[in-house]
Amino acid sequence: MIRWKSSFFLLTTTFILLFVLFDVIRNNEEYSHNSIELISNDLNTLSSITFVNSNNQIYCKKINDDWFINSSNQKMQKADSTIIKRIISSLKKINLYPEIKLSELTENELTLDDFGLSNNVSTKLILDFGVKQAEVLIGFPKKLSSDLYFLLNDNDYILSGTSKILNYIPDNIDSIKDMKIIPRLSEEIQRISINSQSKYIEILKKSDNEWILIQPRKGVLKSIDIKSFIDKLSSYRISNFIDSETEDLSIYDFNNDAVKVSFSGITDELFSLAINNKILLDQGLVYLSRGNNNEIITCDAGILDYVHSSLDNFLKSNVFDLSIIQPTAFIFENNNTKINLSIDDKNIWKMKSPFFWNLDNESLNKFVSCINNMKITKFNVSNNLNNKSVNLIIKSLENEDEKITFYTSDNINDPLLIKFAKEPYFHEISKIENFNEFLNPLFFKDKNLFQFSLDEIKTIKIMSKSDDNKNIISNNSDILNGYENIHKNNDNIISDFIDIKVDKYVAAYPLSLKSYGLDNPFCIFQIRFVDQNILGLDLLIGNKTESGRFAMIKGRDIVFILSDEIIKKIII
Repeated sequence: MIRWKSSFFLLTTTFILLFVLFDVIRNNEEYSHNSIELISNDLNTLSSITFVNSNNQIYCKKINDDWFINSSNQKMQKADSTIIKRIISSLKKINLYPEIKLSELTENELTLDDFGLSNNVSTKLILDFGVKQAEVLIGFPKKLSSDLYFLLNDNDYILSGTSKILNYIPDNIDSIKDMKIIPRLSEEIQRISINSQSKYIEILKKSDNEWILIQPRKGVLKSIDIKSFIDKLSSYRISNFIDSETEDLSIYDFNNDAVKVSFSGITDELFSLAINNKILLDQGLVYLSRGNNNEIITCDAGILDYVHSSLDNFLKSNVFDLSIIQPTAFIFENNNTKINLSIDDKNIWKMKSPFFWNLDNESLNKFVSCINNMKITKFNVSNNLNNKSVNLIIKSLENEDEKITFYTSDNINDPLLIKFAKEPYFHEISKIENFNEFLNPLFFKDKNLFQFSLDEIKTIKIMSKSDDNKNIISNNSDILNGYENIHKNNDNIISDFIDIKVDKYVAAYPLSLKSYGLDNPFCIFQIRFVDQNILGLDLLIGNKTESGRFAMIKGRDIVFILSDEIIKKIII
């Protein structure tokens, strides 16, 4: 009997334990199954989130893929989208558990205040999903538990959850503001301008791999330099938010010497930044004004030095980049003369003023190379010299005219200064040897003396002071009598003659020929042509020079020098 009673007791005890264990398991499963997400909606549909407490309200609005914030009816400001997304993602992971039904509070002699869920003390989250708005009250209990309690607008229970949620709720608007000096604009930027008291530049994006300087002149810039500039500027962070909107920038010592950086798209300005030139020495900071609302912030003073150095680097490119301008005309102007070098309809460079001349390619190339390689050596210098000014205008088919003024001095040791038409400042440029040569039309004149071919010549008659006889050279080899008496090479004389190049042009339309010995020439070459309708030419050879002899074609009145080498070929 005893054994039977013992067995029955053990069986009963086991059954009870199994029942209790089953009930515990069942209750735990129900508890687990009753847990809910703090945010159950699709985050992709979230358009705004508002954080509310007894002291503050922060409104966050999603625009495209960026987040903007305001507080206390301030204007919307750029938020740090990374922080906002991290907050939302963390809130999404929080699970809540039912504690008590709202309908059971009274019978248990409890109120919302016991759970810290009264409106005047609780923190509130308002999430707008477009078609649905979720509100979450977060309570700080007085005595019931160390956990936090939650009340959702679509749930009949007071819920409990981890206090970690407090780590994800911003204390103030400054903690989630975008602390970058400039927003993420790299792909949208098509134009950059930097304006300081002494310098101004404007940079235009031509393609992904090409940026050009368009003001104060045309020039090619390295894309990597522009990218580096944008990236570096983006790396600076705001130290403090001083004023969200001010009407009087003078309060913060902003004046005309502030440096302004502007980023624009195809048509409109995207963002602007003004940097005060006065450094707060005790803090190593500068005031910055952002955008049209004149938001005032502070930043490390290093940003000021960086913008100034970048400005200088961009301007250290050549004064002109003719590959961009693609000139169709160069025009020099001063009080005395106007030299116009232009491309004609056959794409040949000609002088159109003050004379209509063919151009010497070597001289033209020297001039173009000089202009294309000019570099600024000193920015914003004073012009206290007694300078002579001359304007250079560069015309092109597709671009606006480029105009620059040169300031020269009679003293060869004085620097050469320039001023761009759209700038009030003077700059010193690298030395240009014999710059005044470019102001003389004769420098550009074609140095090929004759424009006819060998077959066109009928006769060349030579009259020399040293020989009274008239000697005839002709294409007809039968008429070369006497030639050998005054020429060294009978076979090449005519070809040598027509290939004559001027060594240097000296004067155009001189008042007197006497000083050149051309009033009574040392030698005269009379050239006559097969075509009798073509007027003949008389080449006058005059006095000796250090490198040759003065010469002139009669009637054209342009004095030039023929080198000793040429003289030896055509005269004994």
